[in-house]
Amino acid sequence: MPTPALHDQRPPQPPAQPPAQSGGPRPAPARPLNLSPGARTGVRAAIAIVAALAVLTALTAVAFGFAAGLRTHQETKTADLPADFSALTVTGLGANVSVRADDGARAPVARLTYTGSGSAPGIDIRSDKRGATVGVEGERGVIGSSSAQLEITVPAAMAASLPLSLDAKSGAVEVDGGAWKRIAGTAGSGVITVHTKADALELSASSGILNVKGEYGTADLRAKSGAIHSESLWVKRRASTQVSVGTANLDLSSGAPPQQGISATTDSGSTKLIVPRPGKDAKG
Repeated sequence: MPTPALHDQRPPQPPAQPPAQSGGPRPAPARPLNLSPGARTGVRAAIAIVAALAVLTALTAVAFGFAAGLRTHQETKTADLPADFSALTVTGLGANVSVRADDGARAPVARLTYTGSGSAPGIDIRSDKRGATVGVEGERGVIGSSSAQLEITVPAAMAASLPLSLDAKSGAVEVDGGAWKRIAGTAGSGVITVHTKADALELSASSGILNVKGEYGTADLRAKSGAIHSESLWVKRRASTQVSVGTANLDLSSGAPPQQGISATTDSGSTKLIVPRPGKDAKG
């Protein structure tokens, strides 16, 4: 008996459909940008010019700096102060100024040392019935890489009876050594450093810095947003500090406590007070 033929019993499948495309028609493939030989040459030339300009700019800056260095020189000037002034005022704008009382000096003198590439400023000395004022002529002693150092020397015997006024402005003024009748000064945004002796000391600073050391009859130190630093300070009669938003460090540990007391006030600033140890009756 013949074997019956086998037939596929699965139901017929629908013809395959092409995959659905989302987002609209497919974008055309990007074509490479073809530049003509002339265009390629122009691009290469532009890149080369930009690179050359960068190198030239750097070389020019180096050359100017080197040339300025070659032109830098040092120059010194001296000038005599009047011999009979009754008060001395020193201004620090345009220079770093130092004032010194010297036992070996015979007459007051100012000495300016300038380092820079331009012409040195002069020493500005003015005198009237109120006294002598000394500073840098034109107040232009510090410009860029230039610098000016003004040194004022006064005979020690003269300084002992001389009121000294300091106006640092945005510069720096230092008083070192000797003894003065009275020292008063304003720092502005500059720096005042005093390491000497005086019967009275009165200094103030806006945003500047006050550095104080030495022996004084009275000391009145004030700062707004600036700072007061003292080290080994000996005040015999009265010491006071006042700061707004600045800082004060009042070190009175060098001698006996001030006879008339100590005053330290602050608004929103800070004050650190160091007082002499009990029983200390002399410096040391």
